[in-house]
Amino acid sequence: MMESGKQIMRPTLFQRLALRLYPGADNPRNEAARARVGLLEGWSSLAINILLAMIKGVLAWLSGSLSLLADTFHTLADSLTSLVVIVGFRLSRKPADADHPFGHGRIESIAGLIIGVLLGVAAFELGHAAITRLLTPTAINAPSWLIGVIAFTALLKELLARFSFDLGKLIDSDALEADAWHHRSDVFATLLVVVAFVFARFGMVWIDGVVGILVALLIGFTAVQIVVRAANPLIGEAPSEEVLRQISDSAHKVHGVLDVHEIVMQRYGARAVLSLHIQVARERNIVEAHAISHEVEEALAAALNAHVTVHIDPAGAKHFASPVVAEVLNSELKTMDGCESFHDLRLSHDDHDCLCVALDITTREELSDAQKAAHTTRLAKAVQERFPEAKLKVHFDPPFCADVPAG
Repeated sequence: MMESGKQIMRPTLFQRLALRLYPGADNPRNEAARARVGLLEGWSSLAINILLAMIKGVLAWLSGSLSLLADTFHTLADSLTSLVVIVGFRLSRKPADADHPFGHGRIESIAGLIIGVLLGVAAFELGHAAITRLLTPTAINAPSWLIGVIAFTALLKELLARFSFDLGKLIDSDALEADAWHHRSDVFATLLVVVAFVFARFGMVWIDGVVGILVALLIGFTAVQIVVRAANPLIGEAPSEEVLRQISDSAHKVHGVLDVHEIVMQRYGARAVLSLHIQVARERNIVEAHAISHEVEEALAAALNAHVTVHIDPAGAKHFASPVVAEVLNSELKTMDGCESFHDLRLSHDDHDCLCVALDITTREELSDAQKAAHTTRLAKAVQERFPEAKLKVHFDPPFCADVPAG
């Protein structure tokens, strides 16, 4: 899914055509134009796949080739996935409602997932048929004109694949890119059939079954890739380092922001829900701090097409021991399992003049209570070697709270 409203720097021919038909389709906020581009790809793919399947079906009947028949069913499966794309984009356009307050944008990912599953089923069935043909080879009739027509269908399918890839990148759609991979796998499958026909003319009738198996493996590999990519947004994937840095950079451009951490982001199609913590000087009054947070929310909402919530953390008071404690913590965290970094380091003294150290730690994985207790004890001992009277209080952020990566 689209992460940052990025613009296409050098549009391809197909992208220029789509933008001319539907201006603003590359803008994640223009959901209507994005959906129209998706429907353009879906209907175009459906029409071309039905035509090619009819041509291949006739040629498979004339030649008696199982590998070409398998390729015909592969192309028909492409037609089904194009229908999934069409339905997916129609449903994803539905506005948010009481039952789906975040909208229906993730239907695009569901469409991609369905495409991957359909591909996997097709791969299994074709592989089974190919093994049967390999065990009982049958001669195939492949005149030159027939091989030429099949090669031409591969060329048309490659153009369709590039069309789908370009439109998928234009609107940053998993469903369109999954459909494009489906088309591309059909290209490879058809080219393998051409190879089988050429070899069959030299009496190698067993090659038809071998090519059928290779086509099935190719389709299966593509199916796994599509399923993994489509499932990640549904499960809930972390924002990329690029997006984390974009969030940090946009927030830091607001005067008064000292630090950014605890970033939580979920995508729902082209839209996102984002929350983060910003650190401001503790001397700021509540009105000033609120104005800063509101400015950050507006900046990030515009940059990421997101609903943004900002939490304000006051910067810790200056303390003579802060640099030493920070150095100790950094040294220990480098070798602590599951821990990434720390933030919100706060030092103060209690009524008994004991040094109170409080901090938050970013984690890479879900830690058990026993792990948290062990880490806290270890950090407390390390700090107490320099400040024996110190008391440590640690909060462990859950793994979905990300900090901006170093560098």
